[in-house]
Amino acid sequence: MNIERQSSYERADLLACGHGQMFGDGNAHLPLPPMLMFDRITHISDKGGAYGKGEVIAELDIDPEQWFFACHFEDDPVMPGCL
Repeated sequence: MNIERQSSYERADLLACGHGQMFGDGNAHLPLPPMLMFDRITHISDKGGAYGKGEVIAELDIDPEQWFFACHFEDDPVMPGCL
């Protein structure tokens, strides 16, 4: 399988990866919602980063209805730092 290298991915691409449709059988999958913690990858490079090994920049659209706000913290919702 010859995969074209991309420098960014939209949400539809990320969901396809989560369903195993991007890199073929036996390869890594991203988690699917609600555990997919970004909506797009805006930049991927094998250069840059703190150690010069590359970097990935992703974005998450914050929605007050996201699952983690209801349980962290009661009456004071914040996105948990571990996410």
